[in-house]
Amino acid sequence: MHGLAIDDLDVRIDGGGDAVFTPEKPGEYAIYCSIPCGEGHNDMVSTLIVQ
Repeated sequence: MHGLAIDDLDVRIDGGGDAVFTPEKPGEYAIYCSIPCGEGHNDMVSTLIVQ
C-alpha cells in the first residue's frame, strides 16, 4: 500500500482515494510516499512544479 503527501499544500492520501486542490502560488512542492511501504520507500519522491 502506498500514500501520497505534499506537506506545503496540506495534501495527503493514505491508501486509496483522491484529492482535488488548486495551488495558490507558483513554486516547487515536494511529493513523497506517506506510508512506509518497504524497500525503496525513501526513494519514492517527486516534485510538483506550479507555474
